[in-house]
Amino acid sequence: MGVRMALGASRLRLIRQLLTESALLSLMGGALGLLLGAWSLEVLLAIDPGNIPRLGEIGINGRVLGFTLAVSLLTGIIFGLAPAFEASKSDLNEALQEGTSRTTVGLRRRRARNLLVVSEISLALVLLIGATLLIESFRRLRSVKPGFDPGHVLTLAMSVTESKYATTPQVANFYRQALQRIEALPGVETAAAVSGLPLDQSLSSNFNINGPWSLKRPSGVSQWRAITPSYFKVMRIPLVQGRFFTEGDAEKASPVVIINETLARQHWPSGDPIGQHLTIGMGPELVDVPRQIVGIVGDVLLTLDKPEVSPELFVPCAQVPSKMMVNMNQIQPPNWVVRTALEPLSLGEAVKREIQKVDRQQPVFNIRSMGQVVSTLIAPQNFNTLLMTVFAVIALLLASVGIYGVMSYSVQQRTHEIGIRVALGAQKEDVVWLMVRQGMLVALVGVAIGLAASLALTRVLSSLLFGVKARDPIIFAVVSIFLVAVALLACYIPARRATKVDPMVALRYE
Repeated sequence: MGVRMALGASRLRLIRQLLTESALLSLMGGALGLLLGAWSLEVLLAIDPGNIPRLGEIGINGRVLGFTLAVSLLTGIIFGLAPAFEASKSDLNEALQEGTSRTTVGLRRRRARNLLVVSEISLALVLLIGATLLIESFRRLRSVKPGFDPGHVLTLAMSVTESKYATTPQVANFYRQALQRIEALPGVETAAAVSGLPLDQSLSSNFNINGPWSLKRPSGVSQWRAITPSYFKVMRIPLVQGRFFTEGDAEKASPVVIINETLARQHWPSGDPIGQHLTIGMGPELVDVPRQIVGIVGDVLLTLDKPEVSPELFVPCAQVPSKMMVNMNQIQPPNWVVRTALEPLSLGEAVKREIQKVDRQQPVFNIRSMGQVVSTLIAPQNFNTLLMTVFAVIALLLASVGIYGVMSYSVQQRTHEIGIRVALGAQKEDVVWLMVRQGMLVALVGVAIGLAASLALTRVLSSLLFGVKARDPIIFAVVSIFLVAVALLACYIPARRATKVDPMVALRYE
């Protein structure tokens, strides 16, 4: 550049030339990224979890092409400006001296490279720590126990005709006959009916404890399900205190209810809820009778998106008031759950036939295993975890290549200096240690800045994390050690290679 300026090239012309080269490289990178994006899009569509709206419509269109072009050009221009201005500086004497083969790298350029290394390491550290925290959070979320055993459970949905089953006795009698037939099938251990599957469907209502129902002053709000007596046995939800429902909890028997541990802890933190009464209400016209609490069961997760547990009530199907039963059927279809000793789906058609032998007019649909229900619900989590892992790996590769490239180039630029030191009698090990020590000092400054930035920025992730602290010391340490190791290799390998070069060759190295 100094020679060109000496021959009459203007500074603007040199800057334009260097920006053109930078933009060309950036556009080539953008084109390659576009090709990789087109290929990865096919993979993305192939692993579609099935519940992302309009995922199939995603494609590379004019907007994507325009965005890629704009980002590529801006990257080339923004990151080409600093070296362009540096290379086109007006001091010809200094420029020609720095361009000779016997002059070490200028102090300003070394500072610029050191600043680049510090910036890249600190930014990479923030990105990798954030990605690792999210991946670990997703992993722990998937390992949470739902509170029931979905293995070997078959599920079927059914829409009960309101005109034919308008009262609770009619619905309860239908359930009773169908369940007797289902449990008589070979391979069926036990079966039950439930108003909504766990994790997937639920109703909510207000309730009052030891008093009349009040919409304005309820004691609390809870999820609730109408079930037949064997439901807890099918789903293997443990009994904590009291008893399960029995066939004796029929329409004319004393109204009863079972609550979960969360509701018991909230309203009876130091007492015994067994024998207490509560009244359920779904609206001014849908008020239940006071029910005696006869049992407490283990908690079941409300959703797998966030492992939260809410208060929950269970009422015998035979004791649900007719108005509430009709309203419940309008909101969601009742479900059959069947625990089998065989592969659940192998009994799907047989169970469906037995139900329709009781009443052929009632449609039975959505035959799935409970495992499939759970898999469908956690599919978005799996999808997010996969995407986050891919992004983290890409970020890791980019950070590693970038840090290694910049630091190794910085050491390589000092080959002439290394040749002088070796020619003057310096031991190769001492020269390598000098280069590594100086390079690692810069890298550690970048790590320190990155850790400080991560401590501040990971607060934003706190609401997105589960089971892992936003400032997890292990994750911070592992990511930091990895980047320090990359920086160490980036200093050691080129320095070791440079010390093996003949000193006369190194002295002539530009």
